[in-house]
Amino acid sequence: MQVEVRLTKDARVTDTYVEIVGKVNDASMVTMMACINMGADLDMELVDFTVETIHDPRFMGSIF
Repeated sequence: MQVEVRLTKDARVTDTYVEIVGKVNDASMVTMMACINMGADLDMELVDFTVETIHDPRFMGSIF
């Protein structure tokens, strides 16, 4: 699945990895409200592990 991001006029997407904060329009479109540049060297395995752990029912309520 591919998601299109509608950028703001002043968007400064400068890095390989970015976090987009926005509003979901539909299943394939997000309108950007903010962009956080996260560099060119992000450990995606660590990011995936963190997201999986946060959503693991065994830890619900004890992390946040």
